[in-house]
Formats: sequence, structure tokens, C-alpha cells
Amino acid sequence: MIYKARRAERLRDTLELCNNNGNVVKSLDIDLDVDIKGRDLITKYNNFLHLSRQLRDAQATHNETDFYKVVSLYTLAVDELFSLAFGENNKVEIYEFYDNNYIEMVEMLIPYIFKRVIPAAGDSVSRRKNDLKTAFKRRL
Repeated sequence: MIYKARRAERLRDTLELCNNNGNVVKSLDIDLDVDIKGRDLITKYNNFLHLSRQLRDAQATHNETDFYKVVSLYTLAVDELFSLAFGENNKVEIYEFYDNNYIEMVEMLIPYIFKRVIPAAGDSVSRRKNDLKTAFKRRL
């Protein structure tokens, strides 16, 4: 019987930050180990979605105390998600580019995370589950 070992899967991509004219101002190399960070990324993304709904609800009720509490949690969720998805150094570059404007950052970058990062993380988590199932079936 042959045992096959493989390397962890990585998402390698380039994220270009462009000015209003569409000219590239910064290019960020994304190198994400989705095998290791996959589950955390999905958890952080779900937390972000949950807090986005809470933020909309707090705005609708016009409760200032709840609103500021949720905004604080929301910005922390964005920070954690960006750290995982882009890496700490790239996150700092992104914050500088957008002048710490969370609304604009979220509007421009969450679609990238939703379309590229989360599917890669989900595929990785599913593959690891199947690998574990297969490994345990062989042992029995």
C-alpha cells in the first residue's frame, strides 16, 4: 500500500488597489494557507455577517448605545477578518490606502473575500474532513 502525503493548499493571488481613475496604486501579494486558516476564516466571516445584520438593526432602532457598541464589535470583526484573509502586513497597507475608512474597505474588499477566499477555505475544510474520514475508515 502506498501512502501519499501532500502539502498544505495555498491561495496565491494579487490584489490591486486602484485610485479613482483605475490606476494601480499598490499591488499586494496574497499568500494564504487555506488548510490552516480555513476554518478560522469561515468563522470570522460568519461573525462579520452576523455583526453586519446587528449594525443594520441598531441603525433602524436609533438606539445610540447599541449602535456604538455594535460599531465597535463590527470594526473588530473587520480587523480580524482582514488580518486572516490578507495577512497583517497587507492589512496595514489596505488601511493606509483607504485611510481607515471601514465602510469603503468593506464595500470594496468583502466581495473579494466572499468570491475568492471563502470558497477556497470551504473547499479546504471539506477536503480535510474527507481525508480524515478516509483515514479512519482505513484503520477500521
